[in-house]
Amino acid sequence: MDEKDFRDVTVIGHKNPDTDSVCCAIALAEMLNAIGIHARAARAGSLNNETKYILSLFGVQEPELITRAEDQNFILVDHSSYAQAVDGLRSADVQGIIDHHDGRDIRSDHVMFVRCEPAGAAASLVYREFRKRAFQFSQKTAGLLLAAILSDTRNMTRNVTEADQTAFGALKAASGIADTDALYRKMKEALVSYGDMNDQEIFFSDYKEYETEEIRYCIADTNAYGEAAVREMAKRMHEVLKQHCEASSLQYAFSLVNNKGDDPGENGMYMTAYPEEAVQLLQEAFGTCDGTGCFIFRNNLSRKTAVVPAINAILRKSKAETV
Repeated sequence: MDEKDFRDVTVIGHKNPDTDSVCCAIALAEMLNAIGIHARAARAGSLNNETKYILSLFGVQEPELITRAEDQNFILVDHSSYAQAVDGLRSADVQGIIDHHDGRDIRSDHVMFVRCEPAGAAASLVYREFRKRAFQFSQKTAGLLLAAILSDTRNMTRNVTEADQTAFGALKAASGIADTDALYRKMKEALVSYGDMNDQEIFFSDYKEYETEEIRYCIADTNAYGEAAVREMAKRMHEVLKQHCEASSLQYAFSLVNNKGDDPGENGMYMTAYPEEAVQLLQEAFGTCDGTGCFIFRNNLSRKTAVVPAINAILRKSKAETV
């Protein structure tokens, strides 16, 4: 990252932001300001309860909400596709990207900084930028980035790379948080507590859209504690996804409900889809339908590394068969 290439910038994560995207934006904006670049952190949607808990824990204000991007300068964190970006980004100037997802389609008329690498959390890549500069971040910022890694890797149990391990060790020491298991439990408890949110608000609390082979679809990712609650949440989310799909320009809609309980004998995830073509797609991809349109998985599947690639593979196969 070369500061001479940046002008006044807004650092922002994806729509329906999670802990990783928000904490990355805050931390990177802090570093940019420290090296003489005017930067502000922003968010592109409402925060989930886990992120609110983390910001409250470390005494950090919620970033400013931005709903339109036209005529502004941005550095994007934790995403690199227009489908997940703040509205109007095509009319904005993207000066940099730090992301750990595949499928980058954002372009710029000029050379921009890009760090897109495999990692369990974008926070691990932000940490690399800090380390490259020997930047002395605050204890509070170390805590934010550590929480982001815990969130996206599910307490260092999913998609963990060398980058995550290095960042986790350094940030744990810098933050002074000795018991990261206890922190993760508190985060998990906050995440499954949707408070007074209605079903539609829950559905959109972690929602992303995708496009492959001219098929537009969405995946909502929600949580519940214990398999009975997961099954009930799956039914509720299915009603919302059906209504949303019928009212939107999306061809397919999917919903994941993750079991955040501690019983190893319970199933880890339920998934539903709409319309029937989407159900058939999942049957071809996973073959785990219970006969009622609900797909049950023994373990949690990552939306990024398991569900989206499986859906896209079937869509590409279907496209090839019709050519």
